[in-house]
Amino acid sequence: MPEKPTLLYDGDCGFCQFSINQLKKRDSKHQFDYIPAVAYHALTESLKSQSQREVILVNQNKTLGGADAALTVYCTLKPWSPLQIFRIPPGIWIARIIYRIVANNRLKISRILGIPATCEIPKRN
Repeated sequence: MPEKPTLLYDGDCGFCQFSINQLKKRDSKHQFDYIPAVAYHALTESLKSQSQREVILVNQNKTLGGADAALTVYCTLKPWSPLQIFRIPPGIWIARIIYRIVANNRLKISRILGIPATCEIPKRN
């Protein structure tokens, strides 16, 4: 039996954990595995670094990151969601910009929403 698609996330981030918990609630058929990146069996330095900036969907040795990964998971769980429009251009371009803004400001957003913000956002080199 093939492995389920796996969504990797920053397990130290309160905002990330909150977001993953929301997805898990919607995943009544258990279509995805949700694993903190540091616990992933095939973690590379590249995936570890990427997971500190964005979620990563691993499916049959292919990866998607950021908005592409999040939308793929969400729209698989909710196929009739109006968010499907963001999976194709120009919607995906907008989704990637919004995702990056949210990811870069997740500590501020966590404070506003009252979510424990325990992670450090790494600076880009």
